Amino acid sequence: MTPRASLSWEQRAGLGAARLDAGGVLPAAVRGNALAELVRLGLAEPLDGVDAEDVDLHCRRPQFRITGAGRDAAAAAPRPRLLVVPCAMRKSGQAAGPAEEMYTGSYHLAARRAAAALARDDGRIVILSAKFGLLHPGDRILDYDLRAGQAGTVTTPALLRQARHMALTDCRVTVLAGSRYADLARDVWSGIEYPLAGARGIGDHLSYFAAQYRPVVRHESRPAPKHGTCPQPRRVNLTPYTRPGGLDHEDHNVAATSELEQDPPDAARRATHQAAAAHPSTSPPDAPEAAARRPGRTRTSLSPAGIRPDPNE
Repeated sequence: MTPRASLSWEQRAGLGAARLDAGGVLPAAVRGNALAELVRLGLAEPLDGVDAEDVDLHCRRPQFRITGAGRDAAAAAPRPRLLVVPCAMRKSGQAAGPAEEMYTGSYHLAARRAAAALARDDGRIVILSAKFGLLHPGDRILDYDLRAGQAGTVTTPALLRQARHMALTDCRVTVLAGSRYADLARDVWSGIEYPLAGARGIGDHLSYFAAQYRPVVRHESRPAPKHGTCPQPRRVNLTPYTRPGGLDHEDHNVAATSELEQDPPDAARRATHQAAAAHPSTSPPDAPEAAARRPGRTRTSLSPAGIRPDPNE
């Protein structure tokens, strides 16, 4: 396996950042096994004054620089892809926590889903915070209230220092955010990919995000159902309702049921009149009496529970 084929995303990002650095210094973010592998392949070497036999691979201070072979490998390897998403005004309400949990705005979540779909296995996502700058999703932050463009927004020099430290200066950057965040990103990376340029509003942004992570639904023609497979309507015999409690309640129901089976229209009318005569309280009131009991008109609204008075009116 060639060195180029064995390089991981972190190693390619580290070598690319070191190639752009004036002194060829490898960023401190490249450490651990990724750094040890670069040294073993001859793509990185200790800085002057650093003992190669006693190196702390987890030190956050730069200790290595790129070699000539490392520059060749960085030039030949594909540039690592980086997806930049914005922060969000809406947060979880916690005093502190990981950035991916603190930001709960719908725009931010949709942008992160789209970035994850575009990144797949060979890309990384960073959050561009108006206050803290470049963040990995797992970085812990404090709660704050600031939007890009307001006083106190992170400065360009701070973003440049962060990008160098995080080994992100030589990435192929795609920004999935509003224009103000895209302007901040252009101060760090030249030639960013901004697919939202020319969008007419937030609706176009959300539509683009959804198109990245939502699978395309194809409506295929379906064969017509075979005869006899569709559910058939049931035939139901309706019995007129009679208020329970009367002495002849069961007799009325039995009579009405037997008459319905013989002649439904006439039997239904007779059963209704019989029930009204046996229980006068169930008959509808006359119009004058009903009007007397309704001095004012009650406006109603339809709710799932039925028609009820509207408390807002």
